Amino acid sequence: MIEEMAKNQCTETQKALSQLGVGAFFFACRSCEYLKVPQSEQRRTDIIRIRNIRFLLDGVVLSHSYPRLEFADCVSITFE
Repeated sequence: MIEEMAKNQCTETQKALSQLGVGAFFFACRSCEYLKVPQSEQRRTDIIRIRNIRFLLDGVVLSHSYPRLEFADCVSITFE
């Protein structure tokens, strides 16, 4: 299913959905990072936070409150 989504990128909407879907799948596979673990075990990555997601339009970073955020042409996720 994920592979088919990645291949089906005919429109801009399909391209955006594909990229976000693959990103969501990555986090679903890393669910152990979101569960409680004993103090002796250390997480490899931090839980994603809103500051780690940036939306860009023509190379300009948009505010999360930008009224037309859905028209961003790039989404950047930083893993800490």
